[in-house]
Amino acid sequence: METQQIELQSLRRQLAQVAIAPEAELRFLVESVTGVNLFEALAGLAQIDDFQTLRRLVQRRISERIPFQYLVGEADFFGLKFTVSPDVLIPRQETELLVEKAIELLGCPQNGGLVADVGTGSGCIAVALAKNCPKLRILATDISLEAIKTARKNAERHGVEHRVFFVQTDVLNGINAKFRLIVSNPPYIKTSEWESLPPEVRHEPKIALDGGEDGLKVIRKILRYKNLLAPNGVILLEIDPQILDGLRALAEDLGYGITTDKDLNGLVRTAVLKPLRGGE
Repeated sequence: METQQIELQSLRRQLAQVAIAPEAELRFLVESVTGVNLFEALAGLAQIDDFQTLRRLVQRRISERIPFQYLVGEADFFGLKFTVSPDVLIPRQETELLVEKAIELLGCPQNGGLVADVGTGSGCIAVALAKNCPKLRILATDISLEAIKTARKNAERHGVEHRVFFVQTDVLNGINAKFRLIVSNPPYIKTSEWESLPPEVRHEPKIALDGGEDGLKVIRKILRYKNLLAPNGVILLEIDPQILDGLRALAEDLGYGITTDKDLNGLVRTAVLKPLRGGE
């Protein structure tokens, strides 16, 4: 067991060359590959038999800067595990705030209705909402067919495929329905910032991150579907603080009121846009 501890500490030191949280990455890799809890392994309470695969994955993580979620094909989000690949954006912790806000706005689990998840990617937002809001029906869209395939697998994996419906389309093009909520984690990084992003992020699909010259290219499209909102319906977006001023101006031009919420770091992370009526 002492040899096992030495091996695990060595892998952790190697991951520290590129990872912000090497222990968390090692824990995820060990548990995904071997099914063994890292802390039990370090304490000598469990035996790891496949160090060869772990060494190979850690080496790829370092040499190619591939995100560890892509290496094992899985990511954690909102207490659930999701299948991921380089065809979809990796679910992020800050996006859990978007789901929490959506649940609050919808009054789950008591209330139901129809929700649209635009740019569903892995389906993490749609599936998390379906799991936590049993009366909801969700239409999830993505321009990428491969993303739709992955999202559908995740809906089936968590037993919500009967309430989450997938459509390959650009934003909400061709959709004719009324939604209580349109939610999206859209591309909002400015094109000029792409090359300065960490190598790990640039392994992810550019189409899911690049928001155009001002970061608002896709958001601008979403806000033009005001006609698909039910009475008192709203649009909920994940955003970056850098695009907030531009979003406020856009919202005013298109007739929306806007409120925002901050993440745990005190940064504006979500925006709720409500159509203004009459003299509001």
